[in-house]
Amino acid sequence: MPTIASLNPPEFQQYVAAFQSIDNLKDNHLQILQIHYQAHEKTITAKQLAQAMGYSHHATANMMYGRLARLVGEKLDYNPEPEKLGTLVTFDKRKGEWHWILRPEVSEALEALGWVVNESQSLPNEAIYERFLTN
Repeated sequence: MPTIASLNPPEFQQYVAAFQSIDNLKDNHLQILQIHYQAHEKTITAKQLAQAMGYSHHATANMMYGRLARLVGEKLDYNPEPEKLGTLVTFDKRKGEWHWILRPEVSEALEALGWVVNESQSLPNEAIYERFLTN
């Protein structure tokens, strides 16, 4: 069940400021955000993200995304879920697997920062994974 805090996330401008203030933002953190942003309906599972990142296990993707969420959450003083990842995503369990849905405010912040390209039609997940795996 969502917490009250998760229903009232920071504004996109606050996310922009938080991302800009992180001194040790790693390339793989940015890549995670870009992959998630481009996923169909901005929704991805840990397994899908791990595959797109070239990780052998979903736990690695979960750990990396969680670290990024913790960094952002500390800058915002915002951590709405028991899982730190809730700073950047909401959760939906489908067919026994958790799906991460990128918060709209985070999507807007990524666009404002120029870290992603707002494409009118999202690529199917398979095309996104292939694009990142071949680079």
